[in-house]
Amino acid sequence: MGYWLSGLLRRLARVPPPWLLAFGRWLAIPLAALARGRRRIVEANLALCLPELPSAERSQLATRNLRSTALSLFENLLAWHAPRLRDRHGRPLLRLEGEPLLHQALQAGHGAILLVPHFTMLELIPRAFTDPDLVSKLPDWQAVQVARQQKNQALQALIDSGRRRWGPTVDKKDARGMLRTLRAGHVLFYAPDQNFSQSTVFAPFFGVPAATTTATSRLARATGSPVLPCLVRRDGPGWLVQVLPPLSDFPGEDEIENAARINALIENAVREAPEQYLWAHRRFRSRPEGQAPLYDDAVLKPKHRQR
Repeated sequence: MGYWLSGLLRRLARVPPPWLLAFGRWLAIPLAALARGRRRIVEANLALCLPELPSAERSQLATRNLRSTALSLFENLLAWHAPRLRDRHGRPLLRLEGEPLLHQALQAGHGAILLVPHFTMLELIPRAFTDPDLVSKLPDWQAVQVARQQKNQALQALIDSGRRRWGPTVDKKDARGMLRTLRAGHVLFYAPDQNFSQSTVFAPFFGVPAATTTATSRLARATGSPVLPCLVRRDGPGWLVQVLPPLSDFPGEDEIENAARINALIENAVREAPEQYLWAHRRFRSRPEGQAPLYDDAVLKPKHRQR
């Protein structure tokens, strides 16, 4: 992606959100049809996680999910760069529920970890806590998002400039930076539901062993920070960001039990809106010893195989 395209996308984000979303829904249909490699990943994940669904229903769900993922390109662009997220009548498109739970959790002075599963419109979450349409005044804590670096510098610049409108970021490999964030009393947005290469245990996710990071429990244990689930969903013409109560008695001593608890929480959220989850990620790329690989890497270009 060249810098000219990055500039074009910034200007595109200034189109009134209802118009841009309507265009995104229309364009998502052909984009989903073209994503054949990703469709094979989505279908493999759905077959593994939702075997109770008839194959025709899973195929329809895969189509809806790919369209949802394509639409999220426009939703995330709006999250980063739209001046205002309002409908044609001037009403906010983004809603925030459960914010007092976070403020209460922060009173202990240990910061807080917001557990944010990979729903496709994930980038809207940090904005919800600092958007002037939703909060009467800026909080006295920072909303710090854990992020990975993109190889394309222009794309990285586009994403960074959008994310940093709503708070700083910390690299997903920077454990010390995460600890500093929490010890300073700030909020860390952390998404643990991807296949990480290090510090993982196998814990059930939809009844399937999934390599699950232990970083959530280790961060909470090292800092005393409470862990609060935070979900985002499409809600009518816009979106709802919802903070849930902190996990009680977390973390425990057993890392597999900690990981299983987090996976169960995410699974319950996904079952409520499965088409909005990021099924295109190779969640089960790592497999327990003796189990065959789930994905055919030939469906992806070689430069993407280590993602």
